[in-house]
Amino acid sequence: MPITQRNHAGQTGILDPKDYKVAWIAPLEIEAKAAMYLLDERHRGRFPVSRGDDYVFQAGVMGGHNIVIATLPAGQEYGTGSAAALAGQVKKFFPNLWFGLLVGVAAGLPDLSRVPVRDIRLGDVLVGLPVGETAGLVSYDLGKETEDGFQPLRLGHSLAVTEPIVRSAIGSIKLQMPNDAEIFLPYYEKIRDCEHETGTFADPGQDNDILYLACANGQEEIVQRPRRSKADYQRTQVWYGPVGSGDKLLKNAQKRDELRDKYGIIGLEMEAAGTMNQIPVGVIRGIKEKRPEYSIFWVPVLSAETAEHAYEGIAKKLGLQKSSEDEDAKDLVCQHLSSDKAGKWLFIVDNADEEELILRSDKNSGLEEYFPQNENGIILLTTRSGQVADEFAQADSLYSETDGVRLVSEHQLASAYLDNQQSKDAIKMFEHVVAVRKDTLDEKDRDRLASEHQLANAYLYDRRFKDAIKILEHVVAVRKDTLDEKDRARLASEHVLASAYLYNQRVKDAIKILEYVVEVQKETLDEKDHDRLASEHELASAYLFDRRVEDAAKILEHVVMIQREVLAENDPSRQLSVEILQYCSERLEAAYGGDKI
Repeated sequence: MPITQRNHAGQTGILDPKDYKVAWIAPLEIEAKAAMYLLDERHRGRFPVSRGDDYVFQAGVMGGHNIVIATLPAGQEYGTGSAAALAGQVKKFFPNLWFGLLVGVAAGLPDLSRVPVRDIRLGDVLVGLPVGETAGLVSYDLGKETEDGFQPLRLGHSLAVTEPIVRSAIGSIKLQMPNDAEIFLPYYEKIRDCEHETGTFADPGQDNDILYLACANGQEEIVQRPRRSKADYQRTQVWYGPVGSGDKLLKNAQKRDELRDKYGIIGLEMEAAGTMNQIPVGVIRGIKEKRPEYSIFWVPVLSAETAEHAYEGIAKKLGLQKSSEDEDAKDLVCQHLSSDKAGKWLFIVDNADEEELILRSDKNSGLEEYFPQNENGIILLTTRSGQVADEFAQADSLYSETDGVRLVSEHQLASAYLDNQQSKDAIKMFEHVVAVRKDTLDEKDRDRLASEHQLANAYLYDRRFKDAIKILEHVVAVRKDTLDEKDRARLASEHVLASAYLYNQRVKDAIKILEYVVEVQKETLDEKDHDRLASEHELASAYLFDRRVEDAAKILEHVVMIQREVLAENDPSRQLSVEILQYCSERLEAAYGGDKI
């Protein structure tokens, strides 16, 4: 037990740092909160603090060890630098420190193209361990560019090595695979219903487990995976392997996949590389939800001054420095967002109603000269001016002298929000657009149906399946009355309705619609058509959910054969189809002993 000094009232006072040999580093407040709930006993009191000490530590007992919990102060930016500063003070403050653990959340890197499949999911646990020539921790933003691409510094071996006792303990748990999750699940049960600032530590559920597949065109697709069943395997799994660590969020999906494929990285986080050379920690991370990858910038054009001020704010946010006082912030922002290093962005130009401020003329360059151009970016412009709308609106956009332009802009902005996975914002805006169009347009109007269809998509993304199904059933019914059965828009809405049924576990209803859609597409579309392949793939997924593995395999064999002709070998969609087909083959082999493959 720790030696403490007591004040005259008998209350616990000062804790002795020499009594603590294990450090639990939890950089985020919610991570530290979870750690404190897991303590077998909490030590009341405080450690002595003197000038130059920047951190306050919590203490207690866990598994018979006196441990200290260290976290970053509220408001401090997280990353390797902050983590290094925290770890440095922990090492200095606790002279008898034996080993440390870094526990928190991370971004998982599933790999559905490898054998066996690395099907990492929300709620799984990652444990940093070396594999082959790759260290257990890879500093992904510390290294150099080579002819073979970016080379992390000595593959992470320049970092200190985790203490043998920690690696030995991890190895002991790993020996229990695939039942290793059973060892720690009782501890999860202990804190599941404990509260933190925004809720509890309960499992968010498989409905919130969404895998995004990076495609060759830079877009992302949602991958449907069968739900985990305890009859097959535990809901939570543990994955062992190298963990990537860096000071910045790695937003580029292609670079993430390259690091994963080259070094076998199972996840990414932002603190471990900063702590390792201070305290050789064991890295343990839980998989968190994916965050949006768009940067959103807003430029209100109420006047030239407000636009100028907005550009200056964006330049500051991006860390862009003027080389001289004469340099224009608008030009800096335009050049940066037009470059490849800018990533994905949404650039909103709001209230662009004054033609002389926006459009070029003989006397004025106009703000349009400073609108960035990039395949990874979207410009959304709202205006009441027909002249400005003529200049910038898409060819298929509709607007009127009243609120048509505003509705088109809101529809486009809501679509951008949905692309950016901001479903709440998208829903709020789509609901407004749909409400207005219900009052002003016939139920058979093409634009009204399009907005309703998109609102249903947003509901689907937000897991509001019943709301989505209600809208989609209406859209499908109207399009059945007004469009030919071979019309692509009608088939598309039927496809999405089937997907909604599948999400809502109405598998039989989904199969019925998808079988019809696929049959019509076979008559009207080339076998290499993207929509036809997508519907066939969805039907195979529905069969798989219905345990009709043989039917699913038959369709996937055809899909894979066509994708081999039309898609590159490393295309994620093709790789996914191959892996699901392989899964079906393994199931059939187990059932038939290899007689029916």
